[in-house]
Amino acid sequence: MTTLTQPAANAETIAAARVLLTQMGISPADLITTGAAVPTFGEVIPKVKARLSAGTLRTYNTHSRR
Repeated sequence: MTTLTQPAANAETIAAARVLLTQMGISPADLITTGAAVPTFGEVIPKVKARLSAGTLRTYNTHSRR
């Protein structure tokens, strides 16, 4: 197995990351705190399927049964 090592980030890379986070409205603290729960595929798909028309469900239901 090959072990991949990441080079240490330099000051320029860290500054660029901070700018990007700021532009996206994300603080560094946001990256380490627990956020809102994200629903799982199994929770969302039944809700989506319930809203589909019969024709759409007939077309795409074969994909969601996997």
